[in-house]
Amino acid sequence: MADYEIVAVLRPDLEEDAIEAALSRIHQRVTEHGGTVKTTDRWGKRRLAYAIRKYRDGYYILSVLSLDAGQVARLRQTLGLQEDLLRFVVAEHHPAPPRPVPAAPAAATAQAAAPPSAPSGAGAPAPAAATPTASPAGSRTPSSSGGEGADV
Repeated sequence: MADYEIVAVLRPDLEEDAIEAALSRIHQRVTEHGGTVKTTDRWGKRRLAYAIRKYRDGYYILSVLSLDAGQVARLRQTLGLQEDLLRFVVAEHHPAPPRPVPAAPAAATAQAAAPPSAPSGAGAPAPAAATPTASPAGSRTPSSSGGEGADV
C-alpha cells in the first residue's frame, strides 16, 4: 500500500456539521476501497483563482491516506460523484524532509563580526569595470541614439 494525499475543495456555503459530514463521506469512501486515513488537515476557507460552479471561495481539506495503487482510479471516480466537492486531486504523498536545526545565534553573530582574514588589496583581483554594451547596427533606442529627438 502506498501513501496518497487528497486535497479537496468543498462548497463554501456548508455549515460546520455539513463540512464534517462531507469529510466523513470522503473517509468512508477511502475505507470502502481498502484504504486507511492517516491524517486530516483543515486549511479553511480560501479564495479560488477562478469561479467554480459560481463559487469564488472554497473550503480546503488535506487528507493523507494509505491505499493500493489499483484502487486510486476507482476512488477518484467515486469521489467525483459527491456534490459537496467542487474540486479534488489525489496525488502520491511525499513527506517534507526534516528541516535542519539552525546554528546557535551566538556562533552566527561571532562569525559576522570577525574581520576578513585576507587584506582586501593584497593579491585579490580587482573587480572588472562595467563596460557599456554596444547595440546592434541600425537599432535606435533612446539610450543608443544620443538622447531624445536625435534624428540621424
